[in-house]
Amino acid sequence: MAGDRALNRILQSHDLPLSVLDAPEHRVPLAKMIRVMEAAARTIGDAEFGVSLGSKTTALDYGNWAGYAYCAPTLGQALHRVCRTLWAHESGTKMYLSLREHHVVWCYKSGLAGYENTRHFSDHLFETMFVFFRGFLGEGWRPDWVEVDYEKPARTEKLSALVQNEILFGRPNYGVAVRKADLGTRLSGPLPFARPITSLDLVAPRDGKQTAFLDDILKLIDLRLMDRIVDLDGFSRALDLGPRTVQRQLSKLGYTYKHLLEIARSRRAMAFLLETDLPVKKIAAELCYDAPENFTRAFRKWQGVSPSEYRAKAQRSQ
Repeated sequence: MAGDRALNRILQSHDLPLSVLDAPEHRVPLAKMIRVMEAAARTIGDAEFGVSLGSKTTALDYGNWAGYAYCAPTLGQALHRVCRTLWAHESGTKMYLSLREHHVVWCYKSGLAGYENTRHFSDHLFETMFVFFRGFLGEGWRPDWVEVDYEKPARTEKLSALVQNEILFGRPNYGVAVRKADLGTRLSGPLPFARPITSLDLVAPRDGKQTAFLDDILKLIDLRLMDRIVDLDGFSRALDLGPRTVQRQLSKLGYTYKHLLEIARSRRAMAFLLETDLPVKKIAAELCYDAPENFTRAFRKWQGVSPSEYRAKAQRSQ
């Protein structure tokens, strides 16, 4: 809406590598994503940017997590699935069903309301949740009411036009109400995914917080390597942490940032050598080495042979 240059500037100002645009499967801190949305709203001068953003979002953007829910026999079971498997999409948030007299409210809680301005993030969820309900209840379905976790702002024209019913502001969570009588409804149209999705298609939950933390660290290092940046300070800012805090947390797990950077570099180096025709000099530059000989020296330490020897051996074995 504001152009590539503005988008790049927003990402860089929040210490997110530009390569995140081409890697939607990579995880980023939720607070940082919320701040990027807020910055985007300010840049284009749209007080209801979240609603506009939601209109561009589809179930396919949520991957197999959404597909698994759509494949449930009924709407009620689909809602249980989507709440029970939130871990497949994000961590640190809550999704649950709140029972009311004649309704069930599908609730989402980021845990950041009161600490961050979450309006645009909350608003962008509505369209996709409505589309989810309409898959079972038909195109004409509207919620009896919705709940948002922020106080009523000056402008709500887009949100009111989207909801077309009561909006409860200042609630402890975000939510969409559906009648209990509708929970037994089956999917009314075709499955919006190319094939049925089962629980086996969901990414398995990682074994404990420590493994999850290390996995996220390596993925972020990978993203920054794609932009040819490897400094610890920028990396720490991307995590919303200080360099000392990052090093301290890694130390508790028996690692250093330098060690994890070497792991990320070695994995990417072997992939480049095995799966591309990039010359060794180019690979060294992609991995942020000052000189090709420094890369060759590091690679010998990892594999016991030079990059050229490693590639030649792999080609012979193939």
